[in-house]
Amino acid sequence: MNHLFCTAGGALLVFVFFVVPAIVLIRKERAGCAALKRELAKAEKLVRSLADAERRYRNRIHSLQKELRSSRAEAEAVRTGYLYMLRNGYRRMGALYEMRQFAGTMRESGAVLCQRVDDYLKEINGDPEGFKVLVKFLDESLGGAVSGLKEDLPDLGEEDVRLFCYLVIGFDAPLISSLMGIDNMNTVYSRRNRLRGKIKSLHADKVRRYLALVA
Repeated sequence: MNHLFCTAGGALLVFVFFVVPAIVLIRKERAGCAALKRELAKAEKLVRSLADAERRYRNRIHSLQKELRSSRAEAEAVRTGYLYMLRNGYRRMGALYEMRQFAGTMRESGAVLCQRVDDYLKEINGDPEGFKVLVKFLDESLGGAVSGLKEDLPDLGEEDVRLFCYLVIGFDAPLISSLMGIDNMNTVYSRRNRLRGKIKSLHADKVRRYLALVA
C-alpha cells in the first residue's frame, strides 16, 4: 500500500514538476504565436497599404510627367507660332522694300508703287479674296482661331469676323475705322464690346482663348 502511495506520489511530483510547467510554457508559446500572428497581420496590412500608396504616387508621378511633356509641347508650339508671325511681319517689310526698289526703276514709280502696295494690302482692305488669305494665315498660326470662332458663334456676321481678325493682328480703333469705313470712332468701340459680349456667352475655356487674342 505504501509502495502504491509512493508511486502515485512520485507520479504526482513528476506531473507537478515537469508536465505543469510544460503546459504553461505551451500556453505561453501559443499566446506568443497568437500575438506574433496579429503583429504579422498588421505588418502585412501596412505593406499592402504602402504598396497601394506607392502605386498611387507612381501613377501621380506618371500623370505629372505626362502633363509636363504636354505643357512643354504646347509652349514650344506657341514659341514657334509667335516666331513665325514675327518673321512674317519682317518679311512683309522686306517685300515692301523690294517693291520700293523696283518702283524706283520705273518711269511712273509712284503709280507703280501704289499699285503694288494696293495689291499687297488686299489681305486687309476688304477685298474678299484677300481677306480669305488673312483668315487662312490666322487659322494656321493660331490653331484655327477664326474658323473656331465662326463655328462656336454661327450667327456671327462677316463684319464681326473681319473686326475679330483686325483685333487679333493688333490694329487700333482709328485704323479699323478707316479700313471698315466707320465714320464714328465710338461705333468701333461699340462693335468691339458687342463682339466681346458674344464671346463671353461661350464656355469658359473658349472665352479665355478668344478674349486673349483680342486683348
